[in-house]
Amino acid sequence: VVTHTIKVGDLVKPVVDVKDDIVSSTVKIDTILSIDLSKITVEDNKTQGMSANDIKIVVKNTTTGVEVKNIHEDEDNGKFEYSIETAGEYSITFSATDDAGNTATVTRTFTVNEPGNDGVTTNEIITIVLCCVAVLVLAGSIVYMVVSKKKMQSYK
Repeated sequence: VVTHTIKVGDLVKPVVDVKDDIVSSTVKIDTILSIDLSKITVEDNKTQGMSANDIKIVVKNTTTGVEVKNIHEDEDNGKFEYSIETAGEYSITFSATDDAGNTATVTRTFTVNEPGNDGVTTNEIITIVLCCVAVLVLAGSIVYMVVSKKKMQSYK
């Protein structure tokens, strides 16, 4: 016996649009991350009146797997603010579910650096050191040439 399930009704997910600049790609530690709902739009083919207020927002440290809680206990107040206290890679997931149970999800990611790490990479540090060494070698060569020329002139 073969069983088939045929779904009828609304099978179309809502459309969730989240602006790219909703969060900076790099966030400093001990920052309050505020989600601006005006940068989110939600539309659905059947459920009328869906808005950014119908969005479920989950902020998660993907490095540790720990979810960051909204600092406002009552999320129905429209304030979505999260205290970012740990360095690592993070994701923000925006989900909207229509009346038929169809869910759409959009995810944005950002990085939180340790204090004192302003994002300077090892390659940038090596480049700066090599440039300094090159300047010192060049200066030393010039000094050597000048001193050698003076010694040659004194022998004449």
